[in-house]
Formats: sequence, C-alpha cells, structure tokens
Amino acid sequence: GLGVVELAKGALDQASYVRLMRPHLDAVAARHQVTVTLWQRAGADRVVLVDRAESDTTMRVHMQIGQRLPMYVAALGRSMAAHSGLTKAELRQAFKALRWEDPPGFEQYWASVEAARRLGYAVDSGQYVLGATTVSVAVLDADGRPLMALSAVGFSAQLTDERIAALGADLRERAAMVGRALLGSADATARAGRRAP
Repeated sequence: GLGVVELAKGALDQASYVRLMRPHLDAVAARHQVTVTLWQRAGADRVVLVDRAESDTTMRVHMQIGQRLPMYVAALGRSMAAHSGLTKAELRQAFKALRWEDPPGFEQYWASVEAARRLGYAVDSGQYVLGATTVSVAVLDADGRPLMALSAVGFSAQLTDERIAALGADLRERAAMVGRALLGSADATARAGRRAP
C-alpha cells in the first residue's frame, strides 16, 4: 500500500525534476558547445545519469542515460562533496575508493572541494577521464543538501580558463534558479499538507 505510493512519488518527483531541468540543459549545451548532463542521487554513495543534452558540434562527448558513478568522483563529485556536510576525514575515507585515469592526491582533491564551495562550481580537468574537462554544480534541496548535479563536459583542448569560468557561472546561476523553484514547490506542498483536514 503505502510503500507503492512512496515509490511512485519518488519516480514522479524525478520525472518532474528532469522536466524542470531540460530547458537549462539544452540552453547550456547550445551556448557553450558542450554535452550537459543531469545526475541524481541514487542512495548514499552513487549518482545516476537521468538526462543529457548534446551540442550540434561534429565531435562531442556522449554519455549513456542510466550510467552510475560514485558520488564523489570527478567535478560532479567535488560539487556534491562541497555541500555534503562530510568532515575532511570522512571525505578522505570515501576518496580512497574512487578510480581516476589521472588521480589527484587527496589534498589536491580537498582543495578543489573547498574551491567548489567558494566558487559555486567544481572543475575536473582531465583527472577522471584524460582529455575531458568537466564543470559541475550541485542543485540543493530545501535543507541545503545536494539533490542533483548539473555537469557540462567537453574536450580539454577546447575549454580555456575563460570558457570554464563562463560555463561555471552559467551553470551556477541555473542551478540556483532550479533550487529556488524546488524550494517553492516544497513550500507549496508543505502548506497544502497543513491545510489538509
């Protein structure tokens, strides 16, 4: 009974998040000529790719919907870690299980998580996948915890520091807009619940 209702609610919530994010994915992909992906939390330590938008460039990065990754890997992981509430020691433990093509040391990784907290976006320049640069922001829930990650990936040789900064700012602004919309819908649901007999 209630278990089925909760499962259905979770599926509907995810579908509504994807619909809400889709115009942003398309706009960022077209404006910055990158592949843009939307990752949703799937349990305590994984994320799953739930949507993507690709640019119309001849060569582009392609990722499969349904792909799963560890929560704290690459740029999306840094953006999630920045808002996770984990201590440095807890994150160090999670970091040990991560696999990279060109792995950073933990102190470098920690510094990049701190930078993501400060800047509002995270960057992975060829560490998770050689030759690919990813810029990512976390979309936060009403409690300030990471609910999703919005990531843009392109070929490292094409993404200059200026382009990365512009991409990060664009993603950060869009994630904030979506976060405010989600917060508004959560407030509306709570008010409706209080009014229910």
